[in-house]
Amino acid sequence: MGKIFLPLPFLAADDPDGPVPLLFDHILAIASCARQAFKNEGGILTMTGDVLPCFDASTLVIPEDASCIITVPITLDVASNHGVIVASNTGILTESYTVSLAENLLQKPSLEELVANEALLDDGRTLLDTGIIAARGKAWAELARLASSCEPMIEELLKSRKEMSLYEDLVAAWVPAKHEWLRARPLGEEMVRSLGKQNMFSYCAYDLLFLHLGTSSEVLDHLSGASSELVGRRHLCSIPATTSSDIAASAVVLSSKIEPGVSVGEDSLIYDSFISSGIQIGSLSVVVGINVPRDIGGMADDSFRFMLPDRHCLWEVPLVGCTERVIVYCGLHDNPKSSLSKDGTFCGKPWKKVLLDLGIRESDLWSSVGAQVNCLWNAKLFPILSYLEMLHLASWLMGLSDQNSRTLLPLWKSSRRVSLEELHRSIDFPKMCTGLK
Repeated sequence: MGKIFLPLPFLAADDPDGPVPLLFDHILAIASCARQAFKNEGGILTMTGDVLPCFDASTLVIPEDASCIITVPITLDVASNHGVIVASNTGILTESYTVSLAENLLQKPSLEELVANEALLDDGRTLLDTGIIAARGKAWAELARLASSCEPMIEELLKSRKEMSLYEDLVAAWVPAKHEWLRARPLGEEMVRSLGKQNMFSYCAYDLLFLHLGTSSEVLDHLSGASSELVGRRHLCSIPATTSSDIAASAVVLSSKIEPGVSVGEDSLIYDSFISSGIQIGSLSVVVGINVPRDIGGMADDSFRFMLPDRHCLWEVPLVGCTERVIVYCGLHDNPKSSLSKDGTFCGKPWKKVLLDLGIRESDLWSSVGAQVNCLWNAKLFPILSYLEMLHLASWLMGLSDQNSRTLLPLWKSSRRVSLEELHRSIDFPKMCTGLK
């Protein structure tokens, strides 16, 4: 559904009858406080779509005719997974922030790179690039001028089938130390020529709280972390009495209906779902957009059972041209782009063990044509069948079914199956937006 539209129920209790707050709502509220930094002269402020930067944006200082990137001191283990700004030792210093010239940019640097580029602060930390960028004066005017004439540049990219990063390449254009690197990139010469006359500054906000929400695991961590007292754990939901269900107090249930006979483990997230009797959801799991019918397969209420293990994700995807929504699942820590030959996993288990346990061949999942890297992203894994059959196969693929593979393997192999890659190309977005309606 897009990271920026993920439900983030911080302060949700302040408006119990309102919609579930999204990350987008929080970002917009924070960004709105930065207007005065532009001194009614116009400009641009960009926020990143998978980060909640908790800070007072009304104190933001943007030097005249320049761009500015928001930074915060951070430990090296966090910095190694993000961008780092190397800033000048001189500038404007106050108790709550520092403004100084940005001298270099590093992407996911090692300790050796941090030391070599003099990126370590006196206390052993470094400046994290939060992804929040602002520009005013000449820097903003030059960016707007470039944007108004960018159509030929986009056409050139499309024809050459090359890629550019608006984030990395744009920022590099304002930092002279990165110009040589940028010139070798697609459209790099044009970026340097159009934007390279102005400088970029680092605005270091000492009290900024950087909540990165790039993975499902990080989302759960923040919902159960130090600020968990701000989280509305029950919002616009229908939950049965504790005598007829077992729903952990720490679970977050949003815009969902849960029927009696359902179990939900500690610190799990349920969003936009209808969970009927017989469903057991483990701890630290994520369930989004699931709509389990009451009379699934015409079975009696007490005969159907489905379990989602701890640290798993389960969601439904409506596809264009399909009546049934496809049920999709994976382990909380599975990286869809990690290859079969390296450290790739499915439902937390190495691919080789998954294939061996289920009797599946690589050729069942991946085509031998082309030079693609075999991974979860392009594995033809998820069957399109009746809802009941998809749930049975989900249990089997997750390694939970006690049914013989001689029954389920032929059903899975004969079914139409899609990969995550194909799903993302065929999502029926209007139907997804209607949810349970």
